[in-house]
Amino acid sequence: MMAANYMLPPPAPLEIHDTQAAEKWKRVKRAWENYSLATGLNGKEECVQVATLLTVIGEEAREVFSTFSGWENDGDDKKIKPVLDKFERYCQPRKNIPFERYRFHQRVQEPGETYDQYQTALRKIAENCEFNKITPEEILRDRLVFGIRDVKTRERLLRQADLTLKQTNEICHAAENMLAQMKVVEKDSNMVSAIQEGKSKTKPRDRESNPQSKRMRECWNCGRKHDIQKRELCPAYGKTCSKCHKPNHFAAKCRSPVAHAVDTTDKQEAE
Repeated sequence: MMAANYMLPPPAPLEIHDTQAAEKWKRVKRAWENYSLATGLNGKEECVQVATLLTVIGEEAREVFSTFSGWENDGDDKKIKPVLDKFERYCQPRKNIPFERYRFHQRVQEPGETYDQYQTALRKIAENCEFNKITPEEILRDRLVFGIRDVKTRERLLRQADLTLKQTNEICHAAENMLAQMKVVEKDSNMVSAIQEGKSKTKPRDRESNPQSKRMRECWNCGRKHDIQKRELCPAYGKTCSKCHKPNHFAAKCRSPVAHAVDTTDKQEAE
């Protein structure tokens, strides 16, 4: 009989880093309790039970066990119940009751899923929903959390441990007020940017819209700045060059290759 006991297969190793570690831990724990009872291991010394558990639970779980600290009493790391409790706390994520209830209400029967399978799936989700403790305030809180439009606020609410209706109201009001304030700030910033952009564009536009400004440059005939398209504004207009004796330019701006002596009319031009 004892030999038959030892032929029983031990529980499968725990995939402790899996995203479904909580569910897998529940299966491993149930398998361990059955294995311990069927083999008579539960009647042996606790240090033997712990050693056997650590042997069958797998390398990943053993590495995690080596990091456990903060035992309540000395020697708890050699007792089976404290060790099982440590693994359970490690694998069991913090409960998020509103999210679990949301999952419950969103779960629909999948294609090919029988009615009994669907009911079993709902029962598993309901285990974490605490429906037996639900209050009208919690129902309202849950609906608010998943009914608001602001995704970032919803994420913040879901990160909140033991979220209450009061906290929900405070967080949502604060987010709403901040959003309204940011719109005012953004509007003011856009207005300032528009004004500055308008100023930067006004000057070149003014220059472009004033054709006379384009024509104001140094005259090749007199050397002064004036509207080059209005020859009557040029002081050299009607005058004779003292170098080449040609009309309409001063000797200082003469472009003729022929050089002539500068006569007394240059003095009049300089004046």
